[in-house]
Amino acid sequence: HRVERKHYIEFQNKLHFQGANFQASSKIDRMVNSFSWKSTGFLRLLRRKFIDPRTKVEHRKRLKKKTSKKGIGYNYKKWVQEKDFLSKKIIKKLLEEEKKLVNKPKLSIILPVFDPPEKVFKETIQSVLSQIYCCWELCIINDASQKSYIKPYLDHLAKTHNQIKVKHRESNGHISIATNDAVAIAEGEYLVFLDHDDLLRQHSLLRVAQEIVRNPQFGIIYSDEDKVDGNGQRYDHHFKPDWNPDLFLSQNYLCHLVCCKKAIFDQVGGMRPGVEGCQDWDLLLRMTEVLKFQNIGHISEILYHWRSGVDSTALSLKEKPYVLSTVVKVLNDALHRRGVNALAELGNRKNGYMRIKYSLPEKLPLVSIIIPTKDRVDLLSRCVETLLDLTDYNNFEILILDHNSNEQKLLDYFTKINKVAQIRILKMGGEFNFSRINNLGVKQAKGEILLFLNNDIEITNSSWLSEMVSQVLRTEIGCVGAKLLYPNDTVQHGGVIIGLGGVAGHSHKHFHKNHPGYKHRLQLVQNFSAVTAACLAVRKKIFDEVGGFNENDLKVAFNDVDLCLKVVEKGYRNLWTPHAVLIHHESASRGKDTVPEKIERFKKEISYMKKRWKHRLKDDPSFNKNFNKDREDFSLVVRR
Repeated sequence: HRVERKHYIEFQNKLHFQGANFQASSKIDRMVNSFSWKSTGFLRLLRRKFIDPRTKVEHRKRLKKKTSKKGIGYNYKKWVQEKDFLSKKIIKKLLEEEKKLVNKPKLSIILPVFDPPEKVFKETIQSVLSQIYCCWELCIINDASQKSYIKPYLDHLAKTHNQIKVKHRESNGHISIATNDAVAIAEGEYLVFLDHDDLLRQHSLLRVAQEIVRNPQFGIIYSDEDKVDGNGQRYDHHFKPDWNPDLFLSQNYLCHLVCCKKAIFDQVGGMRPGVEGCQDWDLLLRMTEVLKFQNIGHISEILYHWRSGVDSTALSLKEKPYVLSTVVKVLNDALHRRGVNALAELGNRKNGYMRIKYSLPEKLPLVSIIIPTKDRVDLLSRCVETLLDLTDYNNFEILILDHNSNEQKLLDYFTKINKVAQIRILKMGGEFNFSRINNLGVKQAKGEILLFLNNDIEITNSSWLSEMVSQVLRTEIGCVGAKLLYPNDTVQHGGVIIGLGGVAGHSHKHFHKNHPGYKHRLQLVQNFSAVTAACLAVRKKIFDEVGGFNENDLKVAFNDVDLCLKVVEKGYRNLWTPHAVLIHHESASRGKDTVPEKIERFKKEISYMKKRWKHRLKDDPSFNKNFNKDREDFSLVVRR
């Protein structure tokens, strides 16, 4: 009857919420108190115990069957069981790997401690003591903790384990000073950072040591990570890209597990007091400034469990609101140190993610916007007119490359826009060769910056070109791509991932335009191996340096991917920005490549890409190897 009364109260409250009058409540009250209701209570109990559970199971089966195709790859628990479970057989193999490791670098685990819950902290210590790798030391600084168990427990650890060092501070110095004190007593050549409420995996230090032995040039090594809830369940995996400097200016995606050379930590002055809450991001920004691209390594394996406790930022920045102002300070300090004319602003307040706004020069460089076209006046007119009407960047020319158009409406439109001083119409004959058409257009371009634009692009926001120019003018940046949407408000282009679907595919394709993407990557500036030439900016000097588009082997497909990879070969970074948003009516004027000769040409272009870029197609540094290469949604590979 208590259960039934609870259901009655919930229903009654719902009625009140929906504006039902008191008479309805009185009617229910009379029903619940009636003889028939009370006498049938036992039958309802049987229904709830035996019939309802079966109904729920059948409903779940139907739901699973209905959504199984859509849900492939999203079940992290299943992925852990299939791909990441440390069975006895795997642990035995790991122990054998440890024995075979001839050179064993000493790893100093840095652990500042301040009043963690006892059970949680002891589990953290146990995760260190359970390491398969043997050559480590644990440097613990007790930062004047108030909990009574901590000092005697730490003293006991130091007495019973010769690999554990403990030092007690008399006053609380906060995490930066406590970390520096822990490093001061470290003897290892490499430091591994651990929070007092998190967990290492049994093979974490072994994987770090193996990476050091394979790549002694690495000054920083980081791994993938996930979170663990109060019940020990793993969730919220973070499979990271390899070193991605522009993404790192947007979010501290390195986070955990991080190992660095002690000499580099000392070189940059260690942790900086005064930036608590963002001290690790600040440290890593300063260390990566003194390292080269090839000195930063990534282990594509989950080696760290970030525990989502009550007061942890693993749950929410609301627990530590002071962090937000510190994040802005830390990023602007980094820009100032690097001599970059830019301003860091909060792009995502909830998560503390940043947007770096790069300043444009006082004298704006000329941008040559190159638009190949054929017929379809409806597409071209929308592209040109939205470009002229909405773009706030005012120093550009438009080169329309007309390939054998014969529609009278389009020819009449050409007569009309030919009077606009910013527009030039260039006639292109011969067979359709997208690469050749664009290369010829570049020869006629007067701008320092080239912007390749499809005729089926529609401009929707005024700052798109300013954003792209501000990024492409950076000396280290090669090609810059935009966020392109389908007309139905889903993502068409969020960066190009090499090797996806065989050669290349688009990140987050068909996600809603407001979806944050995997780990908010649809909202953050970052580096990709390639971007689509449907809207691509590059300095003319770089375009000429790599020889432009390949018009011999890639007449239609993959010429933009090939161009981007050639740019990377020259030492530049390609970049995608979500702050330039346009609509792409994809390939609307080209039609479908279904005729036999087009299919044959496409096969040849695929073959060329696989031969020319074989070393690149295997692993894209912007895409973690644990993701499914047959999908564009950053899902994991699991068996059906």
